[in-house]
Formats: sequence, structure tokens, C-alpha cells
Amino acid sequence: MHGRPCITLRVILKILGLAVVIGALLAGLGCPSSKTEPEGDAKRAVLKAVGEGVILPTLEGFLAEARALELAANAYATARAAGPASAELTAARDAFRTAFLRWQVAEVLQVGPAGPAGTMTGGLSLRDTIYSWSVVNTCRVDTHLVDKAWEAPGFFDTALVTSTGLDVVEYLLFVDAAANTCDATAPINTNGTWAALSPDELARRRAEYAKAAAAHVAATAARLVSQWKEGGFLTAFTTAGLPGSPFPTAQEALDQLFAALFYVDAIVKDDKLANPAGLTITCLDLACPQLAEAVPSGYSREALVENLKAAKALLRGGFTGSGKGFDALLAARGAEPLADQMVAALDEAIASVATLTVPVDQAVVSQLDDVKAVHAKVKAFTDLLKSQFVTVLNLRVPQEGAGDND
Repeated sequence: MHGRPCITLRVILKILGLAVVIGALLAGLGCPSSKTEPEGDAKRAVLKAVGEGVILPTLEGFLAEARALELAANAYATARAAGPASAELTAARDAFRTAFLRWQVAEVLQVGPAGPAGTMTGGLSLRDTIYSWSVVNTCRVDTHLVDKAWEAPGFFDTALVTSTGLDVVEYLLFVDAAANTCDATAPINTNGTWAALSPDELARRRAEYAKAAAAHVAATAARLVSQWKEGGFLTAFTTAGLPGSPFPTAQEALDQLFAALFYVDAIVKDDKLANPAGLTITCLDLACPQLAEAVPSGYSREALVENLKAAKALLRGGFTGSGKGFDALLAARGAEPLADQMVAALDEAIASVATLTVPVDQAVVSQLDDVKAVHAKVKAFTDLLKSQFVTVLNLRVPQEGAGDND
């Protein structure tokens, strides 16, 4: 409904004294707002640049790489069933690295279907299904290696996220220890079922589970891309504030995009760096290497770089610096120097990661001061993100950032 019927309905509601519900009712009927949102077109231009030039290409790239990982894991499982398969294992690990690092870009782009249901508009929590770190449970994975739960029909439809994603694939492809990670009192240890597995049988089961988990990751990636394209989320995102979009205003979509960018503060700065480096109460020791990301594969440094590059792409509106992202809005408000300062801070943080000669879990033991220096560089960016950036663009700080003063 729009045009004259909408105008008539608006007048009737006002006469009846129902002004409080006018906006919500008219929006539900597809009627345009009686007021034009300030900078609405400029904000939608940013959403369009980011949606079409950053988010969707990243998700499509990940889908292709997830499918390649699925094929490589399948080839490895087939070869391992017949005997040692070192070449196939190497190929599967290489495919994992490619897909995993692409996903690290997507980690900073969690709006819409990838985002949490009930929090993000259009959220389906698909991110957690694909990659649940820092929520992991390798003991559960070891238990599944004993009970072969992944073979049950519908297992991946109902399993917890700690049994389904890239975290699981990584653990299965990169860990070949004879021991499991469960407590001595766990049933698989007390009843002897783990000990009953021969080394060859354990290797075969790891390969089969990795194959199944990789297939589920690829299927979820396909669903994610489909939601953005055929499901119409790209259109909904880029037309925020216009009739037909589930976003009532373009500012609401920008706030959710900012919440995705806030990943750099809550996850990169805190979970990936501060926690393992002993800079938070989460770690009560000098350092906690077990809290680092990607311990099995050793790709924690590369993950940091991809996270920071993704943040830069959101600021610039593209991976090559198009100047159509958040920086365009900053420039329109006379704060172009802030955009340049934030990009420079990201570049310095990326450069600082290169000082780490080993993965983060090892670096917090042998290069702790260097890890702390990386943390400081990332913090220089997030300090700007949480102060001047929020103020200039009048952004809503996500719940996880409220009261965070570090």
C-alpha cells in the first residue's frame, strides 16, 4: 500500500489520536515514512558498496573454497580407508587453510543470515554453524570418534555447533595424537572404548568425520550465499529505510554493520590477543597459550591479518580502497582525517603481526612482549572505533561493548 491510501490512513490515525502507532503500522503496510531520514541516500550508498563489494564477494569466495575443502576431505577419507594417505592429507590441509582464511574475512562481516538470530535483522546464526571459535569442545569431537555419531542421519541438523564447523575439521585434519582431550573420568576413558581403537582405525575415523563436517560447512556456506541472493537479504540491506526493507531506517542497518565491525574489539583484541597474552582475568597465569585461536593448524597470525583487512574494507567500502564505506560518511561530516587515522592504525596493526615469528599460542611463550605490542596496535584502532567514530556517526554501541572501557 502506498500513495493516496497511505496518506488517507495516516490522516485517519492522527484524527483518532493514535500517533504513537502510526509509524509502526504504516511501515507494516509498506507505506513510506512521512519524514525523510537524514543522509538516508548516503547511508544506503555505503550499505550498497559494502554489501555488493565486500560481503557478498567474500561469502561467494568462501563457498567456492568450502566446496574445494569438501572435495579434498572426501579424497583424503577415500585414500585413508585404503591405507596411509600423506599426499591427500596435505592437500586437505592446504584446502582447509584457504577456506579458513577466507572465512576470517567473513568473521568481521556478520550481518544478516550469518549473524545471531534474534539480534541481527535476518539473523540465522549461520556463522556459529560454520565456525564456533572461541566456543570449542574437542572432547566432544573425540567422543564422536568413538560413537561415530556423525554417521547418524540428521546428525548435523541437530548437533551442537562444537561438533559441526571449521573448528572440527581443523582438529580432525591437524591432530593425530594417540590420546584424547577428555578428562580421565570421561566414559570413553573409563570404559576403555577409546583405548580399543587402533591407530589405523582412529586415523580412518578422523578422516571420515572430517569429510562429513567439511560437507556440512559447504552446505551451510551455500545456504548463506543463497540467503543473500535468492533470499533477498542483499536487497533488504541495501534499501534499508525504504518501503519493503525489514530495516526501518538506513541508520539501523549501519548500526548492525558497526556491530559486525566491533568484532575487532571484542574478539580480535580481547579473545585472540589479550586472553592468551594474560592481559585479562580470563587468564590467571603469565600467559595462556591454550586460549589462542587455531592452535591445531597454527594459522592464528594469518587469521589476525585477514580480520584486520576486513575491517579496513568496511571503512573503505572495498578491498582496494574505493572511499565508499564508512569513510564516505565521515568525510561528509568533515571527519575525513579520522578515517585516514583509523586506516593507518589498521595498517600499523597488520604490520605488527609480522613481528610474530611463530603462531600466537607459541608467541605468548617465546615472544610475549611482541604479542602485547600487537594488542596495543589493535587497541589504538579500537579506541578510535569506540570513541570518535561512534560520536561522529551517531552509532549504537553493541551490547557486548557497553561499559567496555579498555
